[in-house]
Amino acid sequence: MATVPHIIDVYPAPGSTGIAIGDSITVEFDQEMDENSINSGTFVLIAPDTGVVFGAELNPFEEPGLDDQDILSSPYYGGFVKATISFSRVNASGGVVSDSEVDYDGEGDLWRTVAILTPSQPLSPNKQYSVLVAGDEDPTNQFDSGVRTRTVFDAEPVTVTGTGDLEFTGGYTGTVEKTYVLEITTIGATGTATYQWWDSVDPLTVFDGTTTTGLRELTNGLCVSFDPDGTFALGDRWQVVCVPFESLANTYRWSFYTGSGAVVTPTSTYSASGISELGASLAPDTFEVIDITPVGRKYGVAISEDPYVGESITIEFTTGDVIDETTLTNAISVRAEPANGDTLTISYTGDLDFTSSVSGNELTILLDPGQLYENNIVIITLDKDIANTDGTTLGTEYVSYFSTTYTPLYSGIRRIQLDLGPLATDIPEESIMLAILEASLYAQAITFSTTTYQQTFFYHARREFTTCMAEKQLVGALLSDGLALNKMYKKLGDLSVSRDGLKGQLRDNFKRLENCVNYWKIAVETGGEISPDASIKPGYSVKGDWAVDAITVSRQWEPMTAIGGNGIPAANTRVARTSDSSERRQYRTFRTRSWRSDD
Repeated sequence: MATVPHIIDVYPAPGSTGIAIGDSITVEFDQEMDENSINSGTFVLIAPDTGVVFGAELNPFEEPGLDDQDILSSPYYGGFVKATISFSRVNASGGVVSDSEVDYDGEGDLWRTVAILTPSQPLSPNKQYSVLVAGDEDPTNQFDSGVRTRTVFDAEPVTVTGTGDLEFTGGYTGTVEKTYVLEITTIGATGTATYQWWDSVDPLTVFDGTTTTGLRELTNGLCVSFDPDGTFALGDRWQVVCVPFESLANTYRWSFYTGSGAVVTPTSTYSASGISELGASLAPDTFEVIDITPVGRKYGVAISEDPYVGESITIEFTTGDVIDETTLTNAISVRAEPANGDTLTISYTGDLDFTSSVSGNELTILLDPGQLYENNIVIITLDKDIANTDGTTLGTEYVSYFSTTYTPLYSGIRRIQLDLGPLATDIPEESIMLAILEASLYAQAITFSTTTYQQTFFYHARREFTTCMAEKQLVGALLSDGLALNKMYKKLGDLSVSRDGLKGQLRDNFKRLENCVNYWKIAVETGGEISPDASIKPGYSVKGDWAVDAITVSRQWEPMTAIGGNGIPAANTRVARTSDSSERRQYRTFRTRSWRSDD
């Protein structure tokens, strides 16, 4: 059974100088590895941007042409050196193990896998290069990545009388160890002979197939292929052990420097300063946060109900490191603020009181109870000078945040995701919930009616208004992102990929959502008294200064029939009435009329 793999030796070693420009890079693991998992995506040589060998046959000294715009690149990686990867096997003493050696039992300890990366062209002289070996930094999540241990072992002959042969390969993805059996059921050459296969613990459930020289997946990543030569006999049987994989527990990166170029390929007596055996494992040359709980941008973290114990934050640093507790003094800040910045109506504490403790590479921050409220965002900041016991610091300030639950919420995240579909895929949950909160607060603010009419309809109108308002905010944010939504064109060597942007679609959606907001707004404002499709007849109307043949606000007319003093009816007895212009003699104004000089 495989154990968590480690890198036990590399060449060139970290910090090595004077490395020959035609040399290869080797990485030795402590056990048998899945060679399919060690590829151009997990084992790479990274060149400086000014290196001659850069990307996919791209010369960085040339001015990019029109077709080279937006070339595929990454500021983190710099340039990838084009290279091939091969493998060898060594024993614990460093001796070469023959490729004919087989492993049937699935322990994975008969040899150590050595991966060899050979650049396609000589490296640039007097340059710094970096090697990256990718692992799975979070084996607890559902995404399996990086270099992993061997999972499919050699085909063990059980009963073989024919001259045909086969090979089991692939990457087994099952979670328990299995032994699978394959038996020939029809004699003949590859392409004619047929077979059955089954799980050794369930021999009554069998599956059929026809021999082929191509790879054919049987189950859970286990593949089989048959040699083109030879003939299979009836009853020929093989079995193979498959075990769950273990991933390299971290991503490792180290650097070395090439020499002047005078030495292209090292001789047998060649040596370079700084090369040494790394021991049991290769420690990364960086100290950084690799995990935090609650995770960054997490929404709806529960507020502790224990009056004596507050909320807890756990931060995990690079595997294998030990935190230097002396560097934590005044280096941790935890602050709670209103999620939407409203400091007038939302309760918040500000700087939070806490205690911290360290266990190896794990930092635990325990907040004092009673400091968090609904609608809070909690911001954790770590100073750049926090270090491990080797003296390596974070180097840059680390910031993460999470939120408590939000209220009021008159819509929900599932409704937003249903409406926006793929547009909402990459929007964090917290951002969607904040948009719903903002829209809900606005809906609450514009409900001017103190009486709720048709309560069920009002709640429905408020939900629709809130949903459209929140979606409008999110689409508006996407619409302003010019980087991701214009027409995109990428080129890598002879391969080019392009697609239309989403701005046109987003503009249409934004306009639709504006109309939706306006459609439901009147119903929310009136407490559900007026529906969006109702015809609204005003109780009275006053025309403005520029209306033709109309009175102004300051010259509104009322009947002359006197009820109160000065011949003006009391306010509670005034009755609106209509009249055409010929009947104005029946009215008088509240104030003296002012005539224009040109009338």
